[in-house]
Amino acid sequence: MEDGKTPYLEKISKAEVIEEETIQMLKTHTQGDNAILKNLFDSFFEDADLMCEEIMNASQTGDYETLRKTAHSLSGTSGSVGAQRLKELSRIIENAVKKQNYAEAKAASAHIKSVFLEFKNKLNEIF
Repeated sequence: MEDGKTPYLEKISKAEVIEEETIQMLKTHTQGDNAILKNLFDSFFEDADLMCEEIMNASQTGDYETLRKTAHSLSGTSGSVGAQRLKELSRIIENAVKKQNYAEAKAASAHIKSVFLEFKNKLNEIF
């Protein structure tokens, strides 16, 4: 790791911010109705923002069961809207907790909000 990145940062930096295939699938299912898509993404943004806050709080307080569960939930919802990088980071946090690697879980949790905002901003450019 010559650039000084930790393994999980290297892994998420390789993941796409937006998974185009999922976005295209959503467009197909909504018959290209941008109003429906906007409502879907607005709902995701609201829920994901709360989950990011919960992840950061659980990480800071050492509530690792909440951290694991919330990261698992965020991973699933992120995947369903094409937030690939956010999904990957959430999975990394969840797996770190499962392995009792709390230092990595905590360190990765510190990036959750910025990765979420990266997806939100990129998606807002599209819609």
